[in-house]
Amino acid sequence: MSKKAEIARGAFYKYFDNLEDAYQYLLNKAFKELHNDLSLENFQDSSFLIDKMKKFIAEANSSSYFDLFRMHFKSNEQLLHPFISTIKFTKKEWIIFTLSHETLREIFLDYPHHTFYLNRFANIIQNMKE
Repeated sequence: MSKKAEIARGAFYKYFDNLEDAYQYLLNKAFKELHNDLSLENFQDSSFLIDKMKKFIAEANSSSYFDLFRMHFKSNEQLLHPFISTIKFTKKEWIIFTLSHETLREIFLDYPHHTFYLNRFANIIQNMKE
């Protein structure tokens, strides 16, 4: 990996403890660049959330990160410890959080059907009652 990045092996380990640490850094960087303005306060507004999800998918699809996200959901997701605790979520927040992440997984693994997955997600959360 350090050879492909054209950096010395020692320089790599100056910044990262191991490959998992480097992977976590890159994945967080990608999410922050494309997904930086979403917070729990926005979970109450289903239209806002759906628009943000559509924007994230469109930006990810046209970015160099698309394959990173696809491989994350396909093979690497279990390597990382969950970094967002859902223990204090309301029922509605937990449902939306869980469904939105599962929808993203389905989209990145089956992009040709992304419209179907987004529409299904939108239909469910727009019809949810507290």
